Amino acid sequence: MNSDQLTTYRGNILIVDDLPDNLRLLRDTLSGQGYKVRSATTGAMAIRAAQSPATELILLDIKLPDLDGYEVCRQLKSNKQTEDIPIVFLSALNETSNKVQGFAAGGVDYISKPFQAEEVLARVEIHLTIRRLRQKLQEQNLSLTQEIEENQRLKDIYFVEKELAQVTLKSIGDAVITTDAASTIKYFNPVAESLTGWKSEDAEGLHLSEVFIIINETTREPVDNPIVKALEKGRIVGLANHTILVLPEFPWRTLDVV
Repeated sequence: MNSDQLTTYRGNILIVDDLPDNLRLLRDTLSGQGYKVRSATTGAMAIRAAQSPATELILLDIKLPDLDGYEVCRQLKSNKQTEDIPIVFLSALNETSNKVQGFAAGGVDYISKPFQAEEVLARVEIHLTIRRLRQKLQEQNLSLTQEIEENQRLKDIYFVEKELAQVTLKSIGDAVITTDAASTIKYFNPVAESLTGWKSEDAEGLHLSEVFIIINETTREPVDNPIVKALEKGRIVGLANHTILVLPEFPWRTLDVV
């Protein structure tokens, strides 16, 4: 295997020039550095060839037999399929006005003839790097946008499910008290309010032991809170027999919760 075969692929370049010597020089220069090179000799050919998805950069002569390079550039920039391909003008026209016209048409750079191989290679590498970085940034922005949209979608689903759960908990006939892992009360439904004598807004944020106070109906001794034990052990814990609930604000009243 020779050194040319070992050269790493570096990009796909379309060269547009109607002079065979220019095409040969550019093709040899770029191919020798690992670039895949295609060529066109007219503006119409260039517009068709540029629509290949493989095209990453175009070296475009201004003087062509049909359309001039400025018009070719304008047409490529007005096409969604080719608008993002960087176009570097090639020309012996070195007046500032020519360069300004090229930039106004959508070109990204301007290389004067006769070519210097080092300059051509340097500018090609720079603009391919810029294009790839821009594409990577666009992909990252798209990914971030999709992630934000997905997060918002999940938030919307969570909100709807939470609202549905709230309506359900408020409408069922059982007392429901929810806590976090530290037994801090997060939610009281209306039946729990009625059973304990606590208002939801007063109970939320308190420790469960301050609101759900249970004792043995015979000995009047405190009973281990099964909810706290369940949270500590991570399993279902049953309520002891003959247990009653003490209403903190009305200690003379008790409720049988067995």
